Amino acid sequence: MEFYTKRDLEPDRWGETDYPETVNHDDSGDLGLTDQDVADLTALMSGFTDRSLLEMSEGAIFPEAPENIPSTEEKKFYFPD
Repeated sequence: MEFYTKRDLEPDRWGETDYPETVNHDDSGDLGLTDQDVADLTALMSGFTDRSLLEMSEGAIFPEAPENIPSTEEKKFYFPD
């Protein structure tokens, strides 16, 4: 998050890119976010992070769904499209 909001303001911090012609200066690089905004967005993104793969036992193919979660087939009954 800091990179996208401070890249153009602190170029020495991030170093030069190998492909400067591909850098988007219109939509990122100086977003005007405060340090608190960056911390808040990082916390929000962390909330969307699925950690179930980190908690899987070795050799498991997929994490086990809790017992009260309906199967895909059962969901299709409610959402046929």
